[in-house]
Amino acid sequence: MTVEQDFQVFAGAAGANVLTQAEWLAFAQLADGFQSGVLTSASLNKALRQATTIAALVAQFIADNSGQPVLDDGTIANKETNLEAAIKSLVPPSASGSTYWPTLPTGNYHASGASSNGLTSSASVGAANNMTLIPFTVPRNCVVTEIGFYVSSAVGGYYADAGIYSDASGAPNALLASTGQISTGTTGMQTAAVSLTLTAGVPYWAAVAMTGASQNIFAGLYVQAYGNQALGFPGASATAGSVALVEALASGWTALPATAAPTGTTTAAPVVFFNG
Repeated sequence: MTVEQDFQVFAGAAGANVLTQAEWLAFAQLADGFQSGVLTSASLNKALRQATTIAALVAQFIADNSGQPVLDDGTIANKETNLEAAIKSLVPPSASGSTYWPTLPTGNYHASGASSNGLTSSASVGAANNMTLIPFTVPRNCVVTEIGFYVSSAVGGYYADAGIYSDASGAPNALLASTGQISTGTTGMQTAAVSLTLTAGVPYWAAVAMTGASQNIFAGLYVQAYGNQALGFPGASATAGSVALVEALASGWTALPATAAPTGTTTAAPVVFFNG
């Protein structure tokens, strides 16, 4: 989905009729502005190009990082609000004062689950050979470069796999990217590199499956992402009635299914992190 952005560079084409940078710096009226007399088109075009280049840059930044259109309608207030949202979208989430915030690798990580009471220490969620799926959207276009989960207590001999599915009429559909099976024998963030473009406003499903029921996958995590917007459904510590979908996998599964087919629900949903 393309977000409308009306502010464009004037005289930006190669070979445009503008003063060179050296000529511009030596321009007699650069400091005091245009005076009476003859004004060359090249000097006027240069002034307009410099101003419109920065305007177009800021407008494109707002559109790319807020997911909101930037219209040439003469208003300022909404653009200021969207500029603030665009900046916040690039600031890593904060969880000061919480003892349960996992130490994340460098990057702008977000999570698919949210708790009604902030960060929690909930763990041991999910059942063996079950895949849970949590819906989420992103308010700006982004490219996901990593997917992963947080292991709060190592359990050797078991594995987990996290991924992102497309949506079809409100239900998870095709697998778009996944980590592949990763051992839960080591604590901390467990991630795998991917390259997946997510479109603002389009629903997706974050998924995680475990081979063992006793694996401690971090759950109920509130992330202050994209300007105070939490992604997805609440996790295990949230209010009753907030659920994720569940699909039973065959014992001995080695990869997330290519097409999701959930048959149940659960209130215990592990969190899937993504870096984008």
